[in-house]
Parts: sequence; C-alpha cells; structure tokens
Amino acid sequence: MLEPPAVIAGPSIERMRTPMKKISEVPVGLLRILLVHRAPRVLQRIRARLDRLPHCLVEAVTDPSAEARRLIDIGDIDAVITGLRLRDGSGFDLLPGGRLSTVPVIVLSRRMRPTDQRRAVALGAESYLCTHDMDALVEILGTLAIAGTVRAEA
Repeated sequence: MLEPPAVIAGPSIERMRTPMKKISEVPVGLLRILLVHRAPRVLQRIRARLDRLPHCLVEAVTDPSAEARRLIDIGDIDAVITGLRLRDGSGFDLLPGGRLSTVPVIVLSRRMRPTDQRRAVALGAESYLCTHDMDALVEILGTLAIAGTVRAEA
C-alpha cells in the first residue's frame, strides 16, 4: 500500500512535495485523483476520506484553475474532483466541454442549483454532487475504478 503523498501549503496552491508519478510508475488499480477546490477545509475533508480508500491515490491538491488545467492536459490523472468557485476561475473551465479530454470530472458544490447541474452535465461532468455527499463520491470513484477508467495492466 502506498503512503499518501506529503502536501505542502502555499498561499494559493497546495502541491505534493515529490513530483507526480507517471502513470507507468503507479501500481495498476489505483485511481489517481486531482482535487481542485478553493476551501482548504473542504479539501482536507475530501482528502481524508479518499486517503482511506484502497483504490484512490490523491496525487495533487491545487486551487488555481490554470495549474489544474495544466495537470489535466499533461495526462497522468485518472479523475478530477473540483468545486465550482475557484480563486482564479470556475470549475466549469475544467470540464471536458469540446476538448478531447477523457478524464472524468466530478463537480462538488455547496449549492445544488439545477442550472449549474445542467450546465456541468452538458459540459461533460461525470457527476454533480453536494460537497457533503461523500458517500456518493466514494461510490462514483469505485464505479470508475471498476468500470475500467483506471488504466489496465500493459
């Protein structure tokens, strides 16, 4: 079992101390997750829950949407969990939309507004959940892992 990566905090970004591992370096069966949210307490709560799951590896925790977009574009991420209101943009900006991204994005929001939910789904969100619904988040991540979103052994 891998230990959770150490995280250091900065004024607007939290990142791993060590560089992100390439997909080929991560054991098969682990879902590498990028967390993107502006609220540190929400990040900590989500991370604490995901770190207990055997099929999840939280690889990076970040807020600036430009940094998150860069990490998504590099690849090496299996799923993204994002809030809607970020410090320098919107969680909508991270959704696949018209891009050729195959990374599933799960949107978490404190407000369950139907217009936001419809927009997120229309832009390609895997799901739109309340930030307090950790059980549904865990279930979705388990489904992604089982469904083969996690890379297969070469």
